[in-house]
Amino acid sequence: MRLQITEEQLKTIIGNISEQIVSGKGRDPWQYKKNGNRYFVAKKNTNSWKEVFGDIKIAVQNLFGGKKEDEKVVIDPKDFKGVQVSDSTNKIFLNKLDPKKLKTNSSVAIFKGGQPECAQFVNDFEDKIKAGGLGDAWAAKDNNKIGSLVYSAFDNLSNDKITKVIELWQKIDAKGGGVKSGSYLNQAKTLISNIVKSSSFSNLKLGDIVGIYYPPSSWHEYAFYTAGIPYFIGQNEIEGKNFFNAAMNSITRKVNCSKTENPKKCKQSVLDLQVTLNDSCKKLSVKLKEDGQPGYNTEKAMKICQMSSIKKPNNKILSGKGWGMNTHVGIVGAIKNGIPLIFHNIHGQVYADPQNMLNGGGKIAWVRRPSIIQTSLNNMFN
Repeated sequence: MRLQITEEQLKTIIGNISEQIVSGKGRDPWQYKKNGNRYFVAKKNTNSWKEVFGDIKIAVQNLFGGKKEDEKVVIDPKDFKGVQVSDSTNKIFLNKLDPKKLKTNSSVAIFKGGQPECAQFVNDFEDKIKAGGLGDAWAAKDNNKIGSLVYSAFDNLSNDKITKVIELWQKIDAKGGGVKSGSYLNQAKTLISNIVKSSSFSNLKLGDIVGIYYPPSSWHEYAFYTAGIPYFIGQNEIEGKNFFNAAMNSITRKVNCSKTENPKKCKQSVLDLQVTLNDSCKKLSVKLKEDGQPGYNTEKAMKICQMSSIKKPNNKILSGKGWGMNTHVGIVGAIKNGIPLIFHNIHGQVYADPQNMLNGGGKIAWVRRPSIIQTSLNNMFN
């Protein structure tokens, strides 16, 4: 008899071979799963698995016989004299690190990152950051889950900078949004550079996540625009308000009806003129005539028009609190002889740089500080 196996069944069999599951003993209510170099926990008799990191990951690893060979630290602690690292640094990267390469007076390539993305490297490097928990480099500035914001060049913007930031964002939005190497790349780059260069931060700690303005990047327009989207009214949900209510409250009509007229029954000629002033709302007059009563649907049509017209800045940016406009991110991966070194991944190559000597002329844009224990490598083995 010939046994036939479908492709899905084969995937399941392979998956079961690579996965191992053990149940907690006695009154332990948890079950534990190993899948390659990843470890998960779930309540017994459920399938709601959650990946674990840091100290919990180490404890779960021990249930499966300890660390894999590539997870064990094989370096000599004596080589790390005068060097501090975090106890939650992923051991695979710790094994790659040659402390003799670290310099306190220049940028230096230290090892390959394993993939090209800067944010993914930070996520992989620090075990206490959940998988995917950092987000994109430009979004991480507003991510409270990765630590407290201890510095940001994008907060407390001057009135002049506020105006320039809003106007540039609206220009990019009007053309359809930000893209890599877009037509506003140089304008965004110049504006961000002017914001960042006027600020400084010199109190870095081990494990700090650092937003970096990286001049050679082709993503300045995209990052500037994408991170700024939540700071403009016109999205489906803004600060807990229903979009239509928020849009209606923020409408500034370019053509007003007569003060003596009911706003819901403005003259058709006035509404048609307004339509010509809003390129994205040329169908407004059609919407108004749908029920045969011109002007009756004015309020509803205005809301629909607002969806595609110029979006309005919210109170955050108007008060000078900007979003993350950086394209790059790194982490203080070591401190050598008292000098913090920022580890950051550029196209797959990881560099260790003093903060005032960042590769490519980079500048610190913001800093978030997770709760990470500082330790010397010697202490890790005692």
